[in-house]
Amino acid sequence: MLLVNESKYSRLSGSESDELPAEGARLLQPNKKFTLRDVVAVGMLAAFISSALAVSAVLATHSVSQPPDLNKTAPQVLDCGHSVAEARKKGCTFDPLTVAWLPAQCPRDGADEFVDSADASWRYWHDRQMEITGGYENLSQIGGDGVYWTTTAEHWTHRVFMLWRVHAVLARGGRIDWMTATQTHSHHCLMMLLNATKLAPRRNEIHTYGYVRFGSC
Repeated sequence: MLLVNESKYSRLSGSESDELPAEGARLLQPNKKFTLRDVVAVGMLAAFISSALAVSAVLATHSVSQPPDLNKTAPQVLDCGHSVAEARKKGCTFDPLTVAWLPAQCPRDGADEFVDSADASWRYWHDRQMEITGGYENLSQIGGDGVYWTTTAEHWTHRVFMLWRVHAVLARGGRIDWMTATQTHSHHCLMMLLNATKLAPRRNEIHTYGYVRFGSC
């Protein structure tokens, strides 16, 4: 589609007043004012952590996988052909999150939220000089494997909601589109978000606490 890091924990010494806050308690915020760069960087850090926790939470709650049923017939692969006209004929619609025409049975989790996150900075080009006007509607007319350019902000947001879609499909089950299912693409998303958090000027300060738990899988 057109277009989406971490710290160590150490024991703190002190009195009883230094105990960890109850789960869900609000933390005091520093008095230092945030610059625009701070807000953007910290926002990307929060997006990365939320996405990573969402995916790990689903994996943690799944029971041990059952052996595959060798007698079960694989579901028929649904496609959208090789042109906009063919895609429409097959009942496919354009998914702005993956920037792809997808069958109706494919997941659309996160697509509306992705579009709602757009702002005036999100722009699209056929190349680095010629802007595509009309937003996603015009973008959808490029056709199969058509190249486009976009902003880093749009790309980061795509990464966040792609990971949201992975989580949704894992929890619900059912069909999944090629881009969402590709481990290489998920790794690319995570590494891009990880690198984005390095822009946070206060990333090494202690503002985070957690809880040690006994899990299951």
